[in-house]
Amino acid sequence: MKTILLMLIIIIEIFECKIQQDYLCISDQDDQMIELKSNEHCGSKTSYLTARYDRKLLLERDWHLNNQQCKPIYLYFLGRHSIRFPGLKEIIKQERLMPKYAKIISKNGTKLSNGIRHDLHYWTLMYDQTDQYHVTLSGKYETQTIAKIFYRYFPKLLNVDRIDVSVSRKIRTRETAWAFLRTLYDIQTPNSNKHTLKWDNKLNKMVSRHKIVESDLLMIHERCKKFGSPKEGKSAKYKELFHSLSFDKMRNDFSQRNGIKNEENFTIEHMYLLKSLCCYEQAIYQQSPWCSLFKPYERFAFNYLDDIKSYTDAYGYGINRKMACVLIADLRRKLIMARDDPHSINTTLYFGHDHLMYRLFSYLNLFEQFPHFKYDRNGQICLPINREWDSSTITPFGTNFVAILYDCDEDDDQKKLLTLVNENVVEIPGCTNGFCPLDEFLNYYEHLENDCKIEDICRLPES
Repeated sequence: MKTILLMLIIIIEIFECKIQQDYLCISDQDDQMIELKSNEHCGSKTSYLTARYDRKLLLERDWHLNNQQCKPIYLYFLGRHSIRFPGLKEIIKQERLMPKYAKIISKNGTKLSNGIRHDLHYWTLMYDQTDQYHVTLSGKYETQTIAKIFYRYFPKLLNVDRIDVSVSRKIRTRETAWAFLRTLYDIQTPNSNKHTLKWDNKLNKMVSRHKIVESDLLMIHERCKKFGSPKEGKSAKYKELFHSLSFDKMRNDFSQRNGIKNEENFTIEHMYLLKSLCCYEQAIYQQSPWCSLFKPYERFAFNYLDDIKSYTDAYGYGINRKMACVLIADLRRKLIMARDDPHSINTTLYFGHDHLMYRLFSYLNLFEQFPHFKYDRNGQICLPINREWDSSTITPFGTNFVAILYDCDEDDDQKKLLTLVNENVVEIPGCTNGFCPLDEFLNYYEHLENDCKIEDICRLPES
């Protein structure tokens, strides 16, 4: 009996050690903190350039851009819109609650620096309800940077005269497309007086003549709602974590540390709203006094909470996974057209939303590894430190999936396909690697011509 108890104790100790190595237990003890990823990570509200800076493998390191045997002949770009302002409901909450908390914390938050207390004392919301969902100036700048990056990779393909552009019906995708196109026009139209008002008016007319089409393809994540199957929402795991004792303890520690009194009725929902405002201001203005109120593990915990929701949206429902087949079917048709007609368009640019990217990544079995949280022996929740599904790096503002068709002379006119996510080479089903013969891809997805109808998919039972 003693031997069995001893073995159980050893097993428990091993398990506890494993948790300490691979998991972060929510605690107020700073000495348990580990080196987390960039403190600027904010889930899907992270800026693309922040995520790009933290990625170690970029296309320039993975792929030889000056490959003499293979020439890029077609580019398929599917991107999320860039940095935007919050939606109307969230702006109304911020207008109602944030001025109150700014005054309380600036007055009572004794552990804050004088600079942060000063910034909170004079803080005002720099946008209003008329800005809802519009792309910010920082978003337009970031889109311009992304356009320049891909133009540097594929200058011959991003010729504005041979590009098709489609957006969703949401204004933020149209404004992102506009910024992307305007950058390409700016690069390709030589003019010594580009910064004059006359040049701006001329450029605006040129871009406005470029046909930007609204496509239902980019709103497939909403199509099933017509059939009474929203297939979105907060999972049981999300609710378990959000309403856990560990999260309530985190809220209490936060409120005590920042001088929020009990009578203020400070809830975990309010703490989440403060964190969301921190993320928006950080993405929009590159800084926010609200971010200084959070310890790294608190932001880490909220990021993981958001990832539960997005991962469930992607992998939790069979219908959500299946509906992304329309994107791959569309890609397949575009690749066949580019292969058979060398005079067709050089590039397809699509601008959509994060929910669209979730479904696409799920359909392609990308970033599938996502460990669930655990409990230690004291009932404390412990969150996994490393996971593939991390929206801060895979679905930030401006995230993109790109497929490039190559003509390789060395293989008797063999066409090959390169697939990328955020400039990193990825291997997708139907290809033996990230750079595979086109026929492999076309043959693998040939069934989609008959088996990919949204109306039929939306009527399927949940799985």
